[in-house]
Amino acid sequence: MLFQQPRGGWIELICGSMFSGKTEELIRRVRRAEIARQRVQVFKPNLDDRYAVTRVASHDGLQFEAVAIETAAEILEKGGALVTEYPYGTDAAQHQFVQRDRIQAGLSRGVVMIQSDLEGGSLHASRAALRYGRVLAVPRPTQADVDAAQPKITANLVLTDGAPEERMQLLQCHAAALNQLKIISSRDDYQTLERELGADDSRRPVE
Repeated sequence: MLFQQPRGGWIELICGSMFSGKTEELIRRVRRAEIARQRVQVFKPNLDDRYAVTRVASHDGLQFEAVAIETAAEILEKGGALVTEYPYGTDAAQHQFVQRDRIQAGLSRGVVMIQSDLEGGSLHASRAALRYGRVLAVPRPTQADVDAAQPKITANLVLTDGAPEERMQLLQCHAAALNQLKIISSRDDYQTLERELGADDSRRPVE
């Protein structure tokens, strides 16, 4: 009798400022999963009805079917997972979002920081990813954004083109942690990253 060891899953965290392309990147990834004949289910809060009630939608018009959720309990009822450090009903506070980013990074094999300025909230998850030995992927800004001097790409510019000392200062890490930094310059780089993360089973546990 042959036994096949079940393969564990992973969480990929896509972070960035508003209008940075997070939803577009999410839709790209779930469509690739569908093409690969993987089972896909997207959830969204029902408060987000700007473009469609039962679809996630990007600002440039991309859409994907989703289940609208009113409470976190509904995610569990529909087969999803809920991870939290706080009892149900705890009021939200600003410091909790930083702690949430730490949890998300710890559960992930890698974090993709779509865009951030030098003080952006996305840096919390990015720094946590390096502390936990995860991959941190940072897309290189487009030339159009560079020419327009977009303020939300300043952290990306430091991490893609800055000196090692500038990167360490921004990420609050040691030089060795920069080996976990992956620069995304093309669509091919995304595919390479996905293959590397999918094959990597060497994650160390979060302490």
